[in-house]
Amino acid sequence: MGRTFQVYLDIGNNSGNGRVCSSVSGVDQLSPNGDCERTYACMHCRAHLAAHADLISKSFHGSQGRAYLFDRVVNVIVGPAEERLLLTGLHSVADIYCHGCRTPQV
Repeated sequence: MGRTFQVYLDIGNNSGNGRVCSSVSGVDQLSPNGDCERTYACMHCRAHLAAHADLISKSFHGSQGRAYLFDRVVNVIVGPAEERLLLTGLHSVADIYCHGCRTPQV
């Protein structure tokens, strides 16, 4: 059985200058100008999920902790949308799962 297709976020080229970037929440890459560009990734299989530039808000809080709002994500399976009462009010939310390893992204 073949491996499923994954989308890799094109946010820069990290070859050439030997600089290493580190991140707690994902994978960092170097942009063309040499700055680190944060990429949110699955904690289990490291598949790219979103670019830091697509992060809209970290101001949401639910029963399981922080919830992030992104403009665009890749490599995810979206669960059914449902109304949930978060600490910031009633919101329509959907859980997401990594397309590569099928783990919930909480």
